[in-house]
Amino acid sequence: MALIRITNRAQKASYPIRDVEIGARVAALKKKGVKTYELNIGDPGAYDGLYGFAMFKGIKDALVHNIQTNGRFDGYATEQGERVLLEAVAADAKKRGIHDAKPDNVVAGNGLSEIVDYLIGVSVEKGTNMVLPRPDYPLYTARVNWYEGTPRYYDLDPENALQPKVEQIEAAIDGNTFAVVNINPSNPTGAVCTEEKMKAIIDVVKDKGKGNVAILSDEIYRLLRFEGKHVSMASLTKDVPVITLDGLSKGYYAPGWRTGHALFSNFPDDKLKNALVKVCGFRLSANKAVQHAYAHGIRHFSEDDAEARKYLAMLKERANYTSQRLNAIPGIRCVPPKGAFYAFPQLLKGPWKTDKEFVIQLLEEEGVRVVHGSGFAMKPEDRFFRVVTLPDLKTQKEAYDRIERFVKKYG
Repeated sequence: MALIRITNRAQKASYPIRDVEIGARVAALKKKGVKTYELNIGDPGAYDGLYGFAMFKGIKDALVHNIQTNGRFDGYATEQGERVLLEAVAADAKKRGIHDAKPDNVVAGNGLSEIVDYLIGVSVEKGTNMVLPRPDYPLYTARVNWYEGTPRYYDLDPENALQPKVEQIEAAIDGNTFAVVNINPSNPTGAVCTEEKMKAIIDVVKDKGKGNVAILSDEIYRLLRFEGKHVSMASLTKDVPVITLDGLSKGYYAPGWRTGHALFSNFPDDKLKNALVKVCGFRLSANKAVQHAYAHGIRHFSEDDAEARKYLAMLKERANYTSQRLNAIPGIRCVPPKGAFYAFPQLLKGPWKTDKEFVIQLLEEEGVRVVHGSGFAMKPEDRFFRVVTLPDLKTQKEAYDRIERFVKKYG
């Protein structure tokens, strides 16, 4: 008999982007000397900066200054976050039209994933539900299940530029719903939600939620929109509760620095925020020196504008190349991304019965790793898959040449 018991929730948990089975297959291929193309993780700093992206110089310099300042930043931060960061986040949000943004309404953590985890943990339990986009970012489904809630879904319509089907949101909300999640720009699709659709979501949540349902607006990719100006969900309403989720990792090209935050808007009281802060106290604090450097980066973002525009142009070029190459392959369709660094193509023909069957065989035969769409709450038989558009065009060409050869071989 085993002396150490593993809980049922841990045994059932999965995270497809870092799928253990597929990761083992990749390791085995590398051991044999096979060249692999890993289009599975959205990390602009991967492979020691090989993709050509890096944290902006101003924030790097601020962090170096912080860690050389006689131990001032070596102790714990406050559990809610360092005041200088809370003030910077609130001031920036105010500039973007979030009318009631205040430092006291911001909570910072070790990456946005930590904040999402804790937030779901204080608000979801057995008998409650959250309404998530489909495809979703798998952390949301994973954590709702972990806390014994029920994930409900609304579709992003591939026939309409992957815009949300708002009527499905309306049908999904009931008296046990904690929140509706909107990810904009979207991971895993790269789609950008229109202002018209955001207003429609607000109206539905207002009518069906009656003040008891929040909107979780995940805007971690807001600085990576290729065209037009980003609009924050919370800037469009003064009465529907909105939690704006953002952080350092994507728009500042430094996911390894692990700093994210939540901004609470239009809540009648501080109960939910205070519960989140209480749980944040369990891990004592987020990284103090990085919080201060990030605050500097927010306040002085205009000084890094040249780097930001250069990187955004690179992302746009690579995303466009991805959709052009994939759409040129008979049997694949791909809605062109409008932000972030992902695309979400669909396989329309071929012998594969499920997306994961396709993904595993593609890896074994061509060394190309993508993520199966069912890991993002899609039906396996619909055969979607996610690719990361970060690699340079030479690497992308090699990877898409292999995907094309593979699909044509069997299609």
